Amino acid sequence: MDKLKEFIDTITPLLKKDGFDKKGNNFYKKLHKNYGIINFQKSQDGNKDEVKFTINFGVYSDLLGRVVDFDYDNSKVPDVWSSQWQARIGHFMPDGHDFWWKVQAGANSSEIISDIIDNIQNIILPEIDKRLTDEGLMKSLIKGDFIRSTAVERFKYLTMFLKAKGDIETLNEVVEKFMQQPEGKKYHDIVKEHLQEIEYRN
Repeated sequence: MDKLKEFIDTITPLLKKDGFDKKGNNFYKKLHKNYGIINFQKSQDGNKDEVKFTINFGVYSDLLGRVVDFDYDNSKVPDVWSSQWQARIGHFMPDGHDFWWKVQAGANSSEIISDIIDNIQNIILPEIDKRLTDEGLMKSLIKGDFIRSTAVERFKYLTMFLKAKGDIETLNEVVEKFMQQPEGKKYHDIVKEHLQEIEYRN
């Protein structure tokens, strides 16, 4: 039996209890139109004697997706790579380095399963839950912890949230500040086009 599949089958009841549905190596939790996503990624470096895998997770906002996704389709469940907020488990570990579990064929897997469950319960689920609403995502953006997004992407996300919220005063401040920064000047045309898309008027 595939070791990764064995691990996924073992933790499936835990995630289903928390409201997740399973599809292959992925789990999805929907709140209104947003998704929390957990992905088990198998490394290409593995072989018949060793399996290597890590866990990616993210939150997908429908409000953001409608504007930034070229192939937006709200009838489909997004994958973790489409999530506006993304992370990998290693980022939340003490040294912050990329982390992959390694499992030898025939080895006792109980310790690894226990470690996976611990990471899911104490890191992954809390990190997803606090961002599953647009308000939670916006707070995360303001704190600056969109670790896998570019400065322009973060600007787009924040301005969309503020526009939808009707907080025009803060929106004006964010736009003015970003346009004065190197990234704002470098991508001036892209920023201008985005502001037109969200019907921003100062």
